[in-house]
Amino acid sequence: MPKTIEEVKAQMDKAYADGSAYKTSLPFDLLRGEAIRKATLSLASRGRMVRDGMLGRPYLDTRTLDVGSGEGGIAGFWPHQNIVGIEISEEAVKKAKAKYPEVDYRCCPIERFELGDEEPFKLVVAQESIEHWTDVPSGLSAIHKAMAPGGSFVLTTPNRDSLHCRMSRKLGLGEPPYCSYDHIHEFGFQELIDTVQAAGFRHHESQGASLAPYWTLERVLGDKIRRLTDNDADVNVWLNRIAECAPAEFAFIQCHLFARE
Repeated sequence: MPKTIEEVKAQMDKAYADGSAYKTSLPFDLLRGEAIRKATLSLASRGRMVRDGMLGRPYLDTRTLDVGSGEGGIAGFWPHQNIVGIEISEEAVKKAKAKYPEVDYRCCPIERFELGDEEPFKLVVAQESIEHWTDVPSGLSAIHKAMAPGGSFVLTTPNRDSLHCRMSRKLGLGEPPYCSYDHIHEFGFQELIDTVQAAGFRHHESQGASLAPYWTLERVLGDKIRRLTDNDADVNVWLNRIAECAPAEFAFIQCHLFARE
């Protein structure tokens, strides 16, 4: 597990250079990604209503910071104007600029990001990013400083209180492994809310994305269950439909809307 910004950068540069970074065709990952995008758009739109009294597309006339933008980030499902994307990997930034030349992509870890004399951001989106930060308090502080007062902060990340984690504990199997080998820290549901609020943000709303009640429980259920939850399209559709109705704290991915104090 990388521990420093330099180690994270080297790991990410290698993965993006050899094409292995976040490439998957599994139904579980594809449907999870779509659920995260849906939640992000929904919460960003809700944030605009809280901030401006308007419910509508969140990106209109909104200066937006995309934290951990990878090979394109939110530009893949979001109009490209008014976006600044920051990403620790130079290789990812090169690919993102080639895909979306209208977006201002910059190679910078969030822990070291400084706004300077630029206009502050009204919206910050960090999709599946905070679990890679080496210094969460510094990253949240940098975001806070870069935002306009009352601005919206949409944050998504794996949930250590997901149903599969709860099941693992109940079965006496202890803490399940992190979702990915390159995650530095994964948060419980209330733990994340408390951490972000301690950095000067106010929590407004939560949504869940995806549900995986049997993930990592092969020791009890056998490897057939993992093949179903990863690969069977029907099972994944069922679980995602259930996830849309379940309380957010049980979801595989926790998605939150905060406002900058």
